[in-house]
Amino acid sequence: MRKPLAGAAFIAIAAAAACSLYKSADDDPARADAGDDAVADGITPPPPGSDGAIEDTGSDGGPSNLVKNGDMEFGCASFEGRNATLTESVIGHGGARSCRVCVMSPPGFGVGQDITTSWPAGASYLAEAWVRTDDDGGPPNYFGFGLTATLADGGTQKIEQSPPTLDATWRRVTAAITPSGPGTKMVVEVSAATGGGPGCFLMDDVTLQRQP
Repeated sequence: MRKPLAGAAFIAIAAAAACSLYKSADDDPARADAGDDAVADGITPPPPGSDGAIEDTGSDGGPSNLVKNGDMEFGCASFEGRNATLTESVIGHGGARSCRVCVMSPPGFGVGQDITTSWPAGASYLAEAWVRTDDDGGPPNYFGFGLTATLADGGTQKIEQSPPTLDATWRRVTAAITPSGPGTKMVVEVSAATGGGPGCFLMDDVTLQRQP
C-alpha cells in the first residue's frame, strides 16, 4: 500500500493543481458559467445592461466595485466554476445569500469572474472576499484567493494569497496587485483542493477596486 503524502508535499502538489485549473472563458469554453444557468436553477439573474467594460469610479467619484453580483444576492450568477458546482446558499456574510462552491472531481477546483476593464501604467487594484467552510461539504486542504491581470502586450501577471485558517467562521481574504503596465482584463479567482474526497466552501462579498 502506498503511504500518504507528507503534509508539506501534499500542500505543494495541491496548490499546483489548483492554480492550474482556472482559465479565462476565452481559453476554456467548457468552463461552467453560473450566470448562463441562473434562471434554470431558480436564481434571479442580475439586471440587464450589466455586461461589458466596467467603469473604475462610483457615482460619488470614489472607487466602485468592479465585480458583478459581488454580494451574491443573485446567488452565484456572473461567477464561473472550474471543476466545481456553484449553488446558492442562505448562509450569507453581509446579506441573505452566498455562493456554495463544491468540487466535482477531486482534488482541484475553483471559481472566478473575468472583468473587462482598462488601466494605465502604475494603477493598483485591491480585491477582497469573505470565505468559510460549508457545514456539509468538508473543508478544502488548500485554499487561495488571487488576481490575474491581462496586460496590453498579451502577458499576464498573477498574485495569490491564502487565509491564515479556513473554518466555519467567515474570514476576510485580500489580494493586491500593481500591474507592470497598462491592461485590459482582471480575473478574480478562488482556487482550492481537497485530499481526494468531497470539499466545499462558501464565498460572499467579493470586491475589486482600483485604488486612488
